[in-house]
Amino acid sequence: MKFARVRVSLEESQDSPIHSALADTTASDTVRVRYGGFSEDGPRTYVCSVTGDVSALDSRLAVTEGILSHEFLRRQADYAVIHLVSELNEYEIWLQRVFTEQSLTMIPPVDVEEGYSFVFRLLGQPEDLQQAIGDASEQLPLDVERVGNYHQPDERITASLTDRQIEAVEKALAVGYYDIPREGTAEEVAAALDCAPSTASQHLRKAESALVQAVFEGDMFN
Repeated sequence: MKFARVRVSLEESQDSPIHSALADTTASDTVRVRYGGFSEDGPRTYVCSVTGDVSALDSRLAVTEGILSHEFLRRQADYAVIHLVSELNEYEIWLQRVFTEQSLTMIPPVDVEEGYSFVFRLLGQPEDLQQAIGDASEQLPLDVERVGNYHQPDERITASLTDRQIEAVEKALAVGYYDIPREGTAEEVAAALDCAPSTASQHLRKAESALVQAVFEGDMFN
């Protein structure tokens, strides 16, 4: 079995209600589809986790065309878990069909990002992955960001991080930021990342938050 992390970019005309409501706004920092219903002949259901201005996102959900209903399963000022029902989107259905052929399965979460991009993970036999990626890339802009054997537990955890957050954690480990006692500083992490210390600290805080949520998401609805 092989593992692939894939980014698909849609055109504005292909945009989904989920993206319009949650990702296409400065009010959100991260949007992840944790679970989803897969009906091809009725409304689609999702459970999404979001970070950002939750009050603003609540208002957007109420007025976004294609969002039929939404309910907060967990709500804080800057983090929420939301159950959504939306109208069908033909491109999501098509992608789902292509990437669940033969041995393939899609591994949640799906990251919903600005620029009409979706990042998701696939597991399957190498020939099936190659066929599906080839078929999809003929229709939509597609990048394969990572490929490997699916036997590392860290892939399951780091799937909740952006590439920049992964890089920040790797640099922090390298300079001793997480050593006990701490050997490295935020300034050293920033220098390794070629960014401001405040930006480096923000990447690390978001990564740490995502990692804790990923590890303990079994308690998400408690």
